[in-house]
Amino acid sequence: HGDPARTAEGVGRALVLKPPGWAEKQLNKTDRNGKVMGAVAPVARWAMERSNPLTRPLMEAIAGIDKDAVLPLFVPPSQAFSAASKPGGGGKGGGQHDQH
Repeated sequence: HGDPARTAEGVGRALVLKPPGWAEKQLNKTDRNGKVMGAVAPVARWAMERSNPLTRPLMEAIAGIDKDAVLPLFVPPSQAFSAASKPGGGGKGGGQHDQH
């Protein structure tokens, strides 16, 4: 059936790799990003609490997320991995942390 590097018209195509852009370079800085996200986690959890009278109405008005919707918890990867490695599995996470 022919060479898989050729198209149906029989014209060869070469894979052209572009150099990474600014955003890709930033995403690849995993050590830095992990430290930043670890510091942001408590703020993210606070902002997502259903009982938060400041951020939940804003999220509803701006993003259309119902202020009473249960949102998944933001758990830093280090906590998620340690919870998953404990006997019984999953540990924390998966549910809303402020109960009404």
